[in-house]
Amino acid sequence: MRHPPSDPGPPSEAGPPPEPRRGPHAAFLPVSFATLLSKELERSRRYYKGFGLVRVSWPPGSRPTRSRPERGRGAVSASGARREDAPLAEAVARSLRAADLVTSAPGGGLFVLLPETPASAIAVVSRRIGDVLAGAGSLASPALEIREAAFPRDGETPAELLDALAKPRE
Repeated sequence: MRHPPSDPGPPSEAGPPPEPRRGPHAAFLPVSFATLLSKELERSRRYYKGFGLVRVSWPPGSRPTRSRPERGRGAVSASGARREDAPLAEAVARSLRAADLVTSAPGGGLFVLLPETPASAIAVVSRRIGDVLAGAGSLASPALEIREAAFPRDGETPAELLDALAKPRE
């Protein structure tokens, strides 16, 4: 039974079912990050703005660790980070804008979503992230790998952008 447009009907019929996640990375992305990435993609298309995506990873079993805690630095945008990655995500988030998002990546590491960031500025942010994770004696850092992708330069779908992060830069 179809309901008139003014009556959304029971909750089970309140809208179309969510679209299934597609692509090779869909099963591994946290839903919240996948949703945010898709929304940022829609927003960037609508307003003709670029955005950046950065992946920070380290060899298995050698995650950077904090050697001393930092306190009293204010709110950070490190949502969705796993408990073991939270100190690193917070340290990275402190060096970014409030609109930027830091979250744990599937399989280890961090994703950083950089709304309204031109492709030319992503490299600067990547260097800052590397400096934060390696710098000032507050973090002991193994060999970090930082990869970047920019919309629309490296892809126009979430899967294309994530694939671009998986490939080494030339």
